Amino acid sequence: GIVAFDTDLNPLSQNYALRQIMKRPTPYENEQLKNDFKQMGIDCSLESVIREKKALQTTNEWMDKKLKFTLSPILDNHSNVTGSVALVQDISESEHLEQLRKDFVANVSHEFRTPLTIIKGSLEAIIDGAVFDMEDIKRYLDRMLSETRVLERLVGDLLELSRLQSGKISFNMEKLNIKNFGKMKDDF
Repeated sequence: GIVAFDTDLNPLSQNYALRQIMKRPTPYENEQLKNDFKQMGIDCSLESVIREKKALQTTNEWMDKKLKFTLSPILDNHSNVTGSVALVQDISESEHLEQLRKDFVANVSHEFRTPLTIIKGSLEAIIDGAVFDMEDIKRYLDRMLSETRVLERLVGDLLELSRLQSGKISFNMEKLNIKNFGKMKDDF
């Protein structure tokens, strides 16, 4: 959403998207808009933008949303400030997705670290001579092979996820006769 202000921070113009983001009815009265911005401290930020003739960005919580405000001065041909403009974006979903991405990376890192630690420890034990009995060495090698398979599955899952996200996997959709499905169940 966008709203333009004069130098006294009186709203001059706003768009419909602003009303939607702020969860306000149409018309979004100027006094209500000023009060909402004041409640979030945006009025002080706008005063700073006008005073310093410099754009800034800030984020605020508003009615269970996370909003990003990009505030800029409006300058005339002589670099005099004639007002300011605020671009308001609801970044709640992107923030949530970013947190999910961070959690995913942390989980994948942990899933890789465990088998790698086991493989490394087993190799070090064999190389350092801590394990010298052939039966024990075979047990260590079997465990390393098992952990390598775990890593292979993890990498395969990540590659498949990547293909799903990129749209490179196609599905072969076909009709299924429900009556036949019931007969198939009896075959198992």
